[in-house]
Amino acid sequence: MLHQTLAALTAESITALVADGIRESRTLEFKREVWNTKDVNKKREMVADIMAFANSNGGDIVLGVDEAEEVAVAATGITIGEATDLSTSIAQILASNLEPPLRGVDCKVIPTLNSEDRAFVVIRIPRSPSGPHRDTGTRIFYERTPSGKTPMDIDALRSSFLQHEIVLDRFDRFRTARLNHLNGMNVWGHAYPLIALHAVPLHALSRHAHRQVDFASLRPEKLANIEAVDKTTFNADGFLRYTKGDPGHAGCGFQVFHNGSYEAVAGGKAFLGPPEMKVLPESTIVRLLVNCYEHLRVLDDHLGITPLLVSISAWYLVGARLGLKNRTAESTHTSTGFVLCPETRLDMLPDSPLEFGKIIEATLTPLFTTFNLPTPHLDPNRTEWGESCSRR
Repeated sequence: MLHQTLAALTAESITALVADGIRESRTLEFKREVWNTKDVNKKREMVADIMAFANSNGGDIVLGVDEAEEVAVAATGITIGEATDLSTSIAQILASNLEPPLRGVDCKVIPTLNSEDRAFVVIRIPRSPSGPHRDTGTRIFYERTPSGKTPMDIDALRSSFLQHEIVLDRFDRFRTARLNHLNGMNVWGHAYPLIALHAVPLHALSRHAHRQVDFASLRPEKLANIEAVDKTTFNADGFLRYTKGDPGHAGCGFQVFHNGSYEAVAGGKAFLGPPEMKVLPESTIVRLLVNCYEHLRVLDDHLGITPLLVSISAWYLVGARLGLKNRTAESTHTSTGFVLCPETRLDMLPDSPLEFGKIIEATLTPLFTTFNLPTPHLDPNRTEWGESCSRR
């Protein structure tokens, strides 16, 4: 891989590859010509080339540089038309021909020094946290080896899928640690039913994670969430904002972590009776999802947090009720432990809070069965789905 950011790369950077006799490697490849994407086989070759880097350690493909015995020997570029066509079509080609979807591939067109009609193209492919990827047509997985791209054998695939299991294990450990931490925070109110959402980018679960939130430009204190704020602070984990519970309502809040992970908490309310009744209203769940969706979209625009894993957890459910539109359901939970709903993976954020809610709703079976309801259902007609958290 070239040791410069894409923004810093210039025509001089590319011609220096020839002057310095730079060799191809597992993370760098030179191509004299662009792929003819109108040819099905050439398009497949392009997809396989990019996939191989993503399934390995990432890397750069430099178009317009010729090689001999894997050493850069000439930098003549490709036509500016070819360069422009590739840069505008590469995302759609990859989206149509790879599964699971590959995110984060970037492309830069760099005009050559000697001709306005020619340019270099640098394609930067990150190591994918959501691999292994395969061609949807040939169903072949490729990886990058010292000899170039190679179909992945059984051992390589087993290792790659094992890495996926390691990612899920890291997510589970993160969620467990955070729930224990939240449970120990004496700010939410006295044993009100609580619900938490955790969202973790797959890049944050990789051993090679390096993306970090720039809090100065993100300005998370501007993220709307709660009306009465008791604490807004930067801490060792990132940025924290919450409001404390009171005798009638649980507290709520959110944490943005340095690596782009996100956590939000909301809780129920008490009807003091007699008899006293603690309720987790459906409106609280919906508002939590709407707030989280809007915050995640801001984070995705800022850092690129998709693909990511998202999960819902709940606790303090003993004796609580789930408040639905026309009725309440009593909890059958007899333990003070957490109810953990399965994580779901989002390769991209949907277009609306309601669509986000429908995806999360499908994971809520453990929460609803705790209230003796076999099927999770959130009313799609609730006005909260259309509310912006900035208006609340």
